[in-house]
Parts: sequence; C-alpha cells; structure tokens
Amino acid sequence: MAQVYKSAGITVARMAGRAPAMDFAAAVLAGKAKMNAARARDTGATLAGIQVEDARGRNGVTDRLVVMEGEGALSIEFGHSILKISRSRGGRRASASVTHVPGKHIMRNALRDMPEVTE
Repeated sequence: MAQVYKSAGITVARMAGRAPAMDFAAAVLAGKAKMNAARARDTGATLAGIQVEDARGRNGVTDRLVVMEGEGALSIEFGHSILKISRSRGGRRASASVTHVPGKHIMRNALRDMPEVTE
C-alpha cells in the first residue's frame, strides 16, 4: 500500500519553486509584457518598471511574480478618467467634462498570450 505524507505537497511546491523552468516562464511573461508596453507608445518608464521578482510564500515555497511598477502603472493598465474644468471669460461660469482613457491592459494581454503548459 502506498503512503502519502502530509508534507508531500509542500515538498513538491518547494522543488518546483527552485526549477529553472519557473525562471524561464517568468522571463517569457515579462518579455511579452514589455512588447505590449512598447506597442503602446511607451516612454520607457513603464518598460523599465516591468520586472520579475521572487515571491516568498508560506512554508518556504518560492514563486515568481511579474510586476509593473512606477508612476501611473495602475492607470496605464486599467484606465483612468480625466476631469477638465473650463471657465468662460470673466470666470463667472465653469463647466466640467470627464473623459475616460481606457487601459492598455499590458499585463493581462501578456498573460493571455502565454502558451499553455501541458506537461
């Protein structure tokens, strides 16, 4: 009869966390995100903010995290609204308009374009 230890899942997760394939997959995802940022007429700040970090989990499990950091990263990814207030001559009347700027979805599209792992 086979015996399965309680900690078998943690042991396997630790092994996978040290695998070079994890580094490779994270690098591919970061590369796809950088390609998407370059297509979006990026100034370079967003490109520099896309990087791979080690994420330390519970029980000594390590994972990879692809992040986009920097000023405006959330607004670039998900979109934002711009409030424009204009005054008439003399400054007595003011009007406001809100313009929505859609997100570029750089990270989401990079993840969508990743090949499926079937092993």
